[in-house]
Amino acid sequence: MRRISYATTYRRFPCRCRTSRSPSISDMRSTSAWIFVLAATAFAAALSGCDTVDPPAFEEEIVVEGYLEAGQPVGYVTVSRTLPVNETYDPAVQGVPDATVRIELLENGGNGVETSWDLFAPRPASGRYRTREVVDVLPLRAYRLVVDVPGAGTVTSETTVPALFRFVDMEERTFVYDADEAPLFEITEPFYPGRQSIFLITTVSLEPDTTNLTPFADAIGEDVFTLRETLSPPLNGENFDRTPSGGMLIRYPWIGLAFYGLNEMRIQAIDDNVFDFVRSNAVQQGGQGGSTLAPGEVPNVIDHVEGGRGLFGSFATASVRFRVLPNPDR
Repeated sequence: MRRISYATTYRRFPCRCRTSRSPSISDMRSTSAWIFVLAATAFAAALSGCDTVDPPAFEEEIVVEGYLEAGQPVGYVTVSRTLPVNETYDPAVQGVPDATVRIELLENGGNGVETSWDLFAPRPASGRYRTREVVDVLPLRAYRLVVDVPGAGTVTSETTVPALFRFVDMEERTFVYDADEAPLFEITEPFYPGRQSIFLITTVSLEPDTTNLTPFADAIGEDVFTLRETLSPPLNGENFDRTPSGGMLIRYPWIGLAFYGLNEMRIQAIDDNVFDFVRSNAVQQGGQGGSTLAPGEVPNVIDHVEGGRGLFGSFATASVRFRVLPNPDR
């Protein structure tokens, strides 16, 4: 099997959602505003080149957003409403305060419900709901989100949580920038039922400063806030080398590093819902080299939500810290 790094497909994102760029799910920051307008934005883009067809009247839809991380407590689920693309999103206005929200753990090998949890909104106007007790997410189990909104019907979505995995060596290592081969890390196989593992790699600088910029990042000219966090596109585990013990080798590309000093690499093995959402949104945003699709050919975002829009997905995370020193010969 050929060796691969993600350098050739690397793209750079800010650490919070800005304009229409895709955010990282690595630190569970809210992306409600981003998901909130995706459906309407995609539809407007698809019709922008059609002069002979009037766009249909705007129809409000319910938007859900929630993530389950294997081995971690269930987080917030946000329930909101769509709005036309020319209007400004206001969480205080668009949040749904009166929804009935439930998360169900499905039975193994079937569609029956093993147990369920009703969620509540500590601040109803926000539309953000959580469980009353701490509920840890089980790996390799299927969950269903059920949201009932008065006058708007029922919204549902299901996710199967990836298996837990880890870095084999958790010791903080030190590398010299752009010296010899790129850093090599080993992880245990991030298993997902029915297909090869798909994952995202996020690098977060823990010492971001203009004096710590690598030559590549310095040449880009972005601000420190934007460069602090970088995110790869979805990567297929089948393309990476394996060790005799069955581990997976991740060769870290220098192009993914913006700052010298202490950095953290987070790998998220993602479910089908997150994978389809990220890759279909990337097509809408122009992909790696700009879209070649005509305006009327832009496909819709794939969201796996019935009765509404949004994203209810899951992932498993492994992280490791490493330090990078400037290369005295560069």
